Amino acid sequence: MLKAMKKVEIEVNDADYPMLKSLLDNLKYIKSVKEIDPVDEVTLLSEASLAEDWDSEEDDRYDEIYNAKAVKN
Repeated sequence: MLKAMKKVEIEVNDADYPMLKSLLDNLKYIKSVKEIDPVDEVTLLSEASLAEDWDSEEDDRYDEIYNAKAVKN
């Protein structure tokens, strides 16, 4: 029978990470430690703008051209 597990997200300063990683590695009940690189603010702010451009009417025209060529081949 599988035991339930919890997943915990912890934020730590870069300078303190080695100490935290060492501590977690030494705890026998920690199953795994996964390091995730944070997404910078510029990427988050540009995400909506890029989505608007991606879903533009001009993009739809290119999709139609591409699909028409794909059907011919």
